[in-house]
Amino acid sequence: MSPRVLNVCGLLCNLVGVLLLFRYGMPYRIATGGRLFRWELNATDEQIRRRDLLYRFLGWIGVVAIVVGTGLQVWATLRQA
Repeated sequence: MSPRVLNVCGLLCNLVGVLLLFRYGMPYRIATGGRLFRWELNATDEQIRRRDLLYRFLGWIGVVAIVVGTGLQVWATLRQA
């Protein structure tokens, strides 16, 4: 692969990662565990718990996409030299 193609792929990965993080947030935010209120210890909402898991998963995908994109750009720069 040419450095130009690697650079473009890296930029696209970074773009996807940033968009995922803006939409779903960073994966290390505090999860509610499905609890609706603080004083209801046993009351959980399955829909909230599933949404928390989905957001955490997509947040990690965003972080990984940014790391992969940066790695591709570094690799492209090193191949040019």
